Amino acid sequence: MHPKLEKALQRWLAAGLLDSAAAGRIRAFESKEDSSSGLRWPVLLAISLGGLLVGAGVLLFVAAHWEELSPSERFTLVLMMVGVFHAGGAFAVERFSALASVLHAVGTITLGAGIFLAGQIFNLAEHWPGGVMMWAAGAWIGWWLLRDWPQAALAAILTPAWLAGEWEVATERMYGANEILAQGLFLLALVYLTAQVPGQENYTRRTLFFIGGLALIPCTIFLILSMEESWWHYGYGLPISTTYGILGYTLGLGLPVATGYWLRRREALVYPVAVLWLVAMGTLDPGKKFQLLNILLLCTLGGAGLTAWGTRDGRREIERLGLLGAFASVCGLLFWAHTEKSLWIYPLCLAMAVGMMAWGVRATNKDGINTGITTFAVIVGFFYFSTVMDKLGRSASLVGIGIVFLVGGWALERTRRRLIARMQTGGAS
Repeated sequence: MHPKLEKALQRWLAAGLLDSAAAGRIRAFESKEDSSSGLRWPVLLAISLGGLLVGAGVLLFVAAHWEELSPSERFTLVLMMVGVFHAGGAFAVERFSALASVLHAVGTITLGAGIFLAGQIFNLAEHWPGGVMMWAAGAWIGWWLLRDWPQAALAAILTPAWLAGEWEVATERMYGANEILAQGLFLLALVYLTAQVPGQENYTRRTLFFIGGLALIPCTIFLILSMEESWWHYGYGLPISTTYGILGYTLGLGLPVATGYWLRRREALVYPVAVLWLVAMGTLDPGKKFQLLNILLLCTLGGAGLTAWGTRDGRREIERLGLLGAFASVCGLLFWAHTEKSLWIYPLCLAMAVGMMAWGVRATNKDGINTGITTFAVIVGFFYFSTVMDKLGRSASLVGIGIVFLVGGWALERTRRRLIARMQTGGAS
């Protein structure tokens, strides 16, 4: 039995929540489960790595002998490369379902290589998003037939890749197009991140959650950079046309909202709020003083909203992403205050840090308390280095920062422990 579960049983026995007979039954059940599935994750890891290595080896072999083959041999090899893996998956489905899933996934991955190799063989017209579209269609067909999470993951990645590619080709050399694309990808990542609905958990939704979690931070960076690019290129090149703008916003924001409704039904009403947040972000110019401040404040509000969303769904990972976003936004506000010499930002940031700690106590969440304490420490340190330190001599500034670290660290740790103790009186996090 897992050591953590054994420790939990000991705590429950000490607290009187379980009796010895119930604890014995739990141990017997978990020991039986461990003995029947103790090698499950190493076997799955070996199968997954084996499938990737076999696929990579086949592709390298084809690439090494490509020039030696005639067009008919090339096309036959492409068909065999796709068909063999799916045939192997069909053969293994009744014997070892995990192996079948891996082989089918490798078959769908090689489908993409086969599509582009076929285009090269027959010298088809170059329009690479069309190849991604056919690849995505193959992944959707695979998911429809197999209902397997690797096929769902491929479809969830390839479909927006196809639409993004079509948009890039259609709006080449138009400023403002990347911002629309960035908003759509950000909203889609948010939809994927929140795909797991309480009571409806499955492997497909969990896969979408991981994809959204991995994509959200890069999409956020892309969103900010695209805003700067749109305003920096303003007046240069061609502006995006009204037709393309309407089409881009309709599809870029409408399709993720529709996907979110498909995944969450009535609980998808929060996605229009995210759309309004994105529209508000898009109207601001990061090159202007107070509009950059508004962007940072909106980012802080977005982090708080994501944290609240995670609390509502009972997803601690989403809560942590929201807290990370709020912390990063506060750091951005501090840099803005240092650049613009605006001291009034510091009390505002301190209020945000106190708000994080208060939320952590109310929601019985240690992450909120720890993030609030860390934010408070960063604010005090930033204020000292940017405002106080340059007004003191070298020795006095070093003594001062030493006192700040010693006294401040002791006070913050004491405050953190008190808040956690107060939180635990209302229930464990």
